[in-house]
This record gives sequence, C-alpha cells and structure tokens, in this order.
Amino acid sequence: MSRRKLGFGVASVVVLAVLAVGTANGASNAIKQCPEIKSSPWQFPGTQVKGTTYGSYVVGGFTCAAAVTWIKKLTPTLLKNRKFGASNVLTNGPRGYLCTANPDAKGHAFAGSCRKGKLAATVGFGWGGRPALA
Repeated sequence: MSRRKLGFGVASVVVLAVLAVGTANGASNAIKQCPEIKSSPWQFPGTQVKGTTYGSYVVGGFTCAAAVTWIKKLTPTLLKNRKFGASNVLTNGPRGYLCTANPDAKGHAFAGSCRKGKLAATVGFGWGGRPALA
C-alpha cells in the first residue's frame, strides 16, 4: 500500500469519528483540529509504515493542551484485542470519559477517542497516527 493511500486511510478513520461527533451534536459543538503531536512509536498494521506523529482534535471545550497530555499517556497502552480494527475500551483515560482505541501492529492504542455525553461526545478528544507523506 502506498504511503499516500495509507495516509488517506488513516485520515479517513479520524475524519469519520469527527464527523460522527459533529453530526450528532450539530454546529453548536464544533470540532477543533489541534496541532500534530509526537508520542509513542506506532506501526500501521500489515505494513512497514510507522511514525511518532499523531493528529488530534477536541470538542466541547476540551483543550488541545489537555488532549496532548492524555494522548501521550494513552498511546503507549497495550490493548487486549490486538486484531486490526478492533475497538478496545481504555480504563486509564480521564475520569468520567468513555475512552476507546484501535491497535497498531504491535497492539498499542494507535487511534482512539475519549468522550463524555449521550450518544456522541459533547466534550472530548480523539487521536490517530499520522504518517509523513512523501
């Protein structure tokens, strides 16, 4: 798989999560893209594509600074279900938030979100590994 196609695929996962949150909450609870961050190493399943850069977003007043702190804590977490695409509940996220993540090739929390609210996030944040595109 080319880096460009993989980058599109990874970005699509994060965008779909963002759209689901934004659609459920309407325009009054806007999604804010945060600057890229560096955290624990990741490798996309089934490929040699890897990195240490993550894209992230916040919603409902959660700050990018707070999201960075939590993302750096959550990304090294080894997940129980390491099958590609498996959603795992994280128990080490912020108190009162439901956190879920999907594994990278080595089982770490490569992409995920933490949210509070009914049906979809009214407050929260999300992240996903972001490859460097050539």
